[in-house]
Amino acid sequence: MLTPTHWPRPRQALYGVGLLPLLVAMSGVTLPLPPEFGMTQRSVHIQAPPAAVWDHLLNTPAIPEARMKQVWAMRIGVPAPRASLMTATPQGCVRRAQWDKGVYFNEVIQDTEPQRRLRWTYHFHPDSFPRGALDDHVLIGGHYFDLVDTQVHLTPAEGGTDMQVQIRYRLSTHFNVYAGW
Repeated sequence: MLTPTHWPRPRQALYGVGLLPLLVAMSGVTLPLPPEFGMTQRSVHIQAPPAAVWDHLLNTPAIPEARMKQVWAMRIGVPAPRASLMTATPQGCVRRAQWDKGVYFNEVIQDTEPQRRLRWTYHFHPDSFPRGALDDHVLIGGHYFDLVDTQVHLTPAEGGTDMQVQIRYRLSTHFNVYAGW
């Protein structure tokens, strides 16, 4: 007969599941890292015509801080984007993204249909993420995590423009399911 002191403790099992990725990582097991590709997608309605949204998408000289305070990632310490400016280079058009804490990187334009669609890939420099700008264990563009590309689709809609953003990424860890959260 089970008495209350012998009942299973689900909380301990939950802690065990939470610690499992850490224990596997600390074990030193050298299994190949399985790449897993994922995508996140968001949509928003903007009360402006596609031409105005397009112009702002290509060149955003200043992103108001107040606008970013409502974004969950910024509330947990991810640096906020501050500006993104398009320049023409011999290799094609590039958007230069500037974020808080000295973060910067290039968004290399791969495909465009003016006022309808824009797709870019990412180019990170060795100093794109200064020490302390993110968790020092997280290196975007590194061995464990990378951004593949971003696609933006604009659709004229009543009262403005519907904008859909898709970001594709790669995870390569021994605990992709856990890291994907």
